[in-house]
Amino acid sequence: KATMKRLAQVPYCFTAVRQPTHEYLCIPMVSSSRRRIAPMEMLPPEVIAHNTCLTIDGAPVWLFGFLQSSMFTCWLRTVGARLKSDYRIAPDLVYNTFPFPEIDDDAKDRVTVAAQGIIDARALYPTLSLADLYDPLATPAVLAKAHDALDRVVDSLFSPRKKFTTDADRLAVLFERYGALRALLL
Repeated sequence: KATMKRLAQVPYCFTAVRQPTHEYLCIPMVSSSRRRIAPMEMLPPEVIAHNTCLTIDGAPVWLFGFLQSSMFTCWLRTVGARLKSDYRIAPDLVYNTFPFPEIDDDAKDRVTVAAQGIIDARALYPTLSLADLYDPLATPAVLAKAHDALDRVVDSLFSPRKKFTTDADRLAVLFERYGALRALLL
């Protein structure tokens, strides 16, 4: 085709540029099932997103918080696909179906503060990769506590009076919310 012949003249150029232009949320398409969560990261546009990552250009920190919560991870474990035993994060199957609670600006602020706690805890270990930070046997205590704090905030947005202790507790609320959202479409 003419287009391919033209592109062959500049083989050093990408044919499609999908690089975010703002700070973005980088989401791995596959993550180890051994981890407490599927680690994601807010990155500047200068960091090139690999083709095995999903990106949300200009994502707010509160969205990062929701996706780093046990509530989202429970959803991922339940509705997501697998690659071997690892979690596969597909936009249509996992992210687009996640039944976010209704939230106002105050709730977004609370999630943002808790999510910033995770970002700050990670920054204490600049030489460690996300794989190292989220090794189930070696996650730093300060990072685990930051995730616990985030979970308390996110959990309270799904059910203010309920304390979640198991994935079954979370799934009951998630599927109830999902059912209510589906009913609005029918």
